[in-house]
Amino acid sequence: MTAPRKTPVAIVTGAGSGVGRAIALDLASRGYDLSLAGRRRAPLDETAALAERCARPGDASAVVIPTDMGDPAQVRSLIDETLARFGKVDALVNNAAIGEFTPIDSADHEQLLRTLNVNTIGPGAAIYALWSTFRSQGAGCVVNISTMGTLSPFPGLCAYAASKCALESFARSIANEAGDDAIRAYNVAPGAIDTPMLRSFLSEESLPSSMCLTPEDVAQVVVDLITGAREEANGATIRLPSPSAPAGEQG
Repeated sequence: MTAPRKTPVAIVTGAGSGVGRAIALDLASRGYDLSLAGRRRAPLDETAALAERCARPGDASAVVIPTDMGDPAQVRSLIDETLARFGKVDALVNNAAIGEFTPIDSADHEQLLRTLNVNTIGPGAAIYALWSTFRSQGAGCVVNISTMGTLSPFPGLCAYAASKCALESFARSIANEAGDDAIRAYNVAPGAIDTPMLRSFLSEESLPSSMCLTPEDVAQVVVDLITGAREEANGATIRLPSPSAPAGEQG
């Protein structure tokens, strides 16, 4: 492991597009070194190039680490490679997720396992792998991207909503087990966000963009939590309803 840098370091999963990319770019503009994770290298490379443009020259850098968050061995490698590169981790953003639109009467065990592995088990594995680092640093921050759907799941997103309910519990456990260390954890639970995932099962006609959050709306809250610009109770869930969206469409 290299000597820790003074520059803050953040891991962002699902950083190749949407909310993950928006978070990464906002952090880069604030001088963060970034470890960008996701299943496909090409979109991650695009995010890294955009992050370099957002950062002041020589102020921050980004490393791309293709990772399937449904594979605990790859998650462990993500943490190990990040620590080897930067020597520390200040923040973990658990954003990567899959959401298959499947009504309960046509869902199956395999779909449930796929969803839980990526949305819950992978983020949990990342938290476990980072815990000793946070303890030795005496500080760290985890932000989980959840959903308003934990309260009112959109029909067809049963497994997705259930996986996010479990994800939210990690933040509360972190807050309860942090002790005297400055280890913080939060959940950000947005309503419908205008991203490729949303458009994979909801058309613009059925849910117009004007009734959705943007990735940048979510990123601002996440980054404010990480930097301490927004004060919330440790372990809190911050809910972000979509503008003017009906309660049943808060996915």
